[in-house]
This record gives sequence, structure tokens and C-alpha cells, in this order.
Amino acid sequence: MNAVRRRTRSGDGTVPFAPWTAARHPGDPAAALRATAEGFGGVDTTCAITGGVVGAATGTAGAPEEGLRRREPLG
Repeated sequence: MNAVRRRTRSGDGTVPFAPWTAARHPGDPAAALRATAEGFGGVDTTCAITGGVVGAATGTAGAPEEGLRRREPLG
């Protein structure tokens, strides 16, 4: 996987990869983010896209309790 990560550093790989990992783990945000981070491209960008897609589908019900406790306050 590192060979793929080194070769692909542009948006043409990011845009299709992030929704693909989200689709493979639609109800499990943690698994989707792990799969995305192990992939290629800019991890911050791909994880943000994946998290947005999976989070829109699951809402806070899909978020790990620890993550909800540690997040910054909203509002």
C-alpha cells in the first residue's frame, strides 16, 4: 500500500477513493476512517471526505462514544 501512497498525490485519486472507502464501511465510521488512512493521497483530505459521507449517513449514532466525549464543543 505504501507504493500506491507514494505514487498518487493528486485529487484525481482522492475524489474517487474517499467515497469508495465510505461505501465499503457505510455504518462504521471508525472502520471507514481506518481504511481511508491506510490508503493513498492526503490523509487529512481523504479522511475528511470519508468522515463527511459516513457521518451524514450515520449521524452521531455511528460515532464512537469516546470520540463524542473528546470533540470540540459545537456552537
